Amino acid sequence: MECPRQSTTMGCRLRVSAVSGSAVRLSMLVLYVEEEAGSARTCPPPGGTGDDIVVLQEERPQLTGGTVWEASGLLASALGDFGVEWQGARVLELGSGTGWLALKMAQRGASVTATDRRGMLDLLMRNVLRNQKRFPCTAEADLARGKVSELDVECVELDWEEGTVLPGKWDVIIGCEVMYLSQFYPSLVETIRRHTNEGTRIFISWQARTEDGKHKQGDFLEQARAAGLKEQLKCVQRTGANIPVYVYEFGLHDPNSRLHTGTATLAPPCYPPNSTATNIYNSQVTNVAKGK
Repeated sequence: MECPRQSTTMGCRLRVSAVSGSAVRLSMLVLYVEEEAGSARTCPPPGGTGDDIVVLQEERPQLTGGTVWEASGLLASALGDFGVEWQGARVLELGSGTGWLALKMAQRGASVTATDRRGMLDLLMRNVLRNQKRFPCTAEADLARGKVSELDVECVELDWEEGTVLPGKWDVIIGCEVMYLSQFYPSLVETIRRHTNEGTRIFISWQARTEDGKHKQGDFLEQARAAGLKEQLKCVQRTGANIPVYVYEFGLHDPNSRLHTGTATLAPPCYPPNSTATNIYNSQVTNVAKGK
């Protein structure tokens, strides 16, 4: 759809305020506004088509967050099957990287705080801005409240090792491929625990890897239990190469909960290899051109 040939401007707000610890909250809202006869109407940004999330990817030395991992697409698909009411949910994502998963959850109506270390914030912010431009609000009531994008995502610096606690209560905490190095397990578990309240649902997903010193699933689960968390293996998905991707749910220990402590029994794959759900990454992520 073409925008009418009128004076079109882009309004951008960047809010920076200190949060406990050294975290910096960066909230970005972008809107293309068409001004005509004293009124404001929205129109899609140039080149914006479809309902897909488009992100930039960057390969950086010593950093793995610049890539949209296949497990992210699989987790996004699986999260639609766990009974979460995404509309209006407050979601905290750990290790957001490119921001692709945070933006997908925002498409479902969630209010997402996407976090990562300082070195990844530039890429994360650019991708959030890019997609907020592509999905502007059109409802006058939302615009009157200052909401200018359908994608409610803010970016916050969060270093797990600094003991930062972000304010507020979270309905859902998600993390995908955040278990790449086992030396960060203690700080990751502590970060999850500090942001977990009664009723918070936590979903952590990772692809099976066997390198020494990398993924040690048993160690992570033991540390999570020691911190007062319990777990349930929700499903095992499969990549296009038939590599297992595990999706666990965690929560505060409560004898009345359906979650349990102890070693989880592997569930059968949620989706067979080469199924539509298993190959969601191939259709939604690999087609994203780098550098565009």
